[in-house]
Amino acid sequence: MALQDVLVSISFLAIAAIVNGLGVVASAGVGVAEKLCGFIMLVPSSFGQSLSAFVAQNIGAGEKTRAKKAMFYGMGTSLCCGLVLVWLPFFHGNLLAGLFARDLDVVTAAERS
Repeated sequence: MALQDVLVSISFLAIAAIVNGLGVVASAGVGVAEKLCGFIMLVPSSFGQSLSAFVAQNIGAGEKTRAKKAMFYGMGTSLCCGLVLVWLPFFHGNLLAGLFARDLDVVTAAERS
């Protein structure tokens, strides 16, 4: 889980370094889009961390059936939340970007990112 978080953070740094050369509006738009992405990524990240700990504890305790049930229920719940979190920014990204920026050009740039 830690390796995944580090790799995601490094990729965001690389994207920011590239976009900073494109101008102020593009840079601000990508910054807003990355904040939205970080906010949206909280849900799957928390599901993954909590499920990995719960499943590992149950396997360690010898409760393999409980661990499998928890894993499948967690995957299903995470999938349902993930579908909502894909639909919302895909179709209403401008509303979410408007929470972080008031400038119309920045919101448009964030929506395109």
